[in-house]
Amino acid sequence: MFATALLSALLGVSAYLIFRRANNKRPPLPPGPWPKPIIGNTLDFPLKKPWVQYLKMSKQFNSSIIYLYAGGNHVVVLNTLEDAVELLEKRSANYSSRPTNPVIDLYGKDQFTSSVSDLNFNC
Repeated sequence: MFATALLSALLGVSAYLIFRRANNKRPPLPPGPWPKPIIGNTLDFPLKKPWVQYLKMSKQFNSSIIYLYAGGNHVVVLNTLEDAVELLEKRSANYSSRPTNPVIDLYGKDQFTSSVSDLNFNC
């Protein structure tokens, strides 16, 4: 009985993971170190001389653009001036939107802004 339940659970989890991977609609990301479960690439971020470490990663992954993920943030490192000019100047309209704040969305977007002129301060 226990073996059947365990086998069913393993098959269910395996089917879910396969289905999720097959239906992943994300665009391809630049190469980078493989993220660890839960913490992502937090330990891969260099603390001293980051430009040197990013250059080493660039050579290791044979790409001038590197992708890291940590703390729920996607980080793209551009290691060449040509890539920076191409992405940040020539294609700037593609990346100019601001990120949304989920807390503001929960509480009702524009309700935090108000006009003080409507208040009547009679002392």
